[in-house]
Amino acid sequence: MLAIRDAGLPMPAGVIGWSPWIDLLLSMPSVQENTSTDYLPAEGFTQGGHSSMKKLAKVILAMGTEEKMPSDLPALQHYTNNNLLHCKYVSPVLEDNLEGICPILIVSSWRVVV
Repeated sequence: MLAIRDAGLPMPAGVIGWSPWIDLLLSMPSVQENTSTDYLPAEGFTQGGHSSMKKLAKVILAMGTEEKMPSDLPALQHYTNNNLLHCKYVSPVLEDNLEGICPILIVSSWRVVV
């Protein structure tokens, strides 16, 4: 929706995101704080066998989201290279201004009660 808005294209009536991954930078503290209730493995997924994403998230949280990624870090995502993880189109959670965006419904979890 950010790219559509910024390109001046017509917005759809609305968007539904089913557990969308909007923080590929892993910049939110919940990556570390919610390990006991997270559905991801405690060590997270490994990228290319280098290191777990949750361990790398600790490095990113210590750096802050404004700093450039160290060049010696292994690739965090297969989706894009480390330098683009700061881009609002890759990690839209980093965008401060959502003005002009269509209504968005985000479903982040669900539970079946029997």
